[in-house]
Amino acid sequence: MDDDNKEQCINYMYAAKKLVGLLVNFRCSSIQKERFVNFDLLNKEI
Repeated sequence: MDDDNKEQCINYMYAAKKLVGLLVNFRCSSIQKERFVNFDLLNKEI
């Protein structure tokens, strides 16, 4: 039973890390998109 609990714990940790990674990637990509949009606006104004 202890081994099962350990495995479950590892699975939860892995899932949590994956979720955090996805959130970080999503935030970074959305920030990059905003930057690209800003660059486009700057280029149009010049």
